[in-house]
Amino acid sequence: MGTKLHSDIFFTQLSRTLTDKQKQIEEQMKNIEAEDSILLESLPEVSELGEDAWKAEAHSKAVAVSSSLQGLSLLIKKSLHKISLGTYGLCDKCGYSIELERLQAAPAAALCITCATIASKL
Repeated sequence: MGTKLHSDIFFTQLSRTLTDKQKQIEEQMKNIEAEDSILLESLPEVSELGEDAWKAEAHSKAVAVSSSLQGLSLLIKKSLHKISLGTYGLCDKCGYSIELERLQAAPAAALCITCATIASKL
């Protein structure tokens, strides 16, 4: 019974951590969108030399960061869904348990260390 209680506490804390991280990511994505100069204003027909290039570079960086955050957000949502199904902590590839240390370090991990290592070499 002690093990079950420990795992319930672990999953409750993990769920809170993931939910908080999800909220932070959503806030970051809103901030990026709010600060993106391309989205804020329509481009004038005539602009100062270099301004368009600066805006395009800033927009490109914003899109890259936003894309990365969206990917992380998707992993977190998937992890929260797996927690609700009772399948969290099982490797998506082999079905074995993901190492506890790995889950503590990377709560959204979907692969065990062995499968992640193999996948990274492909």
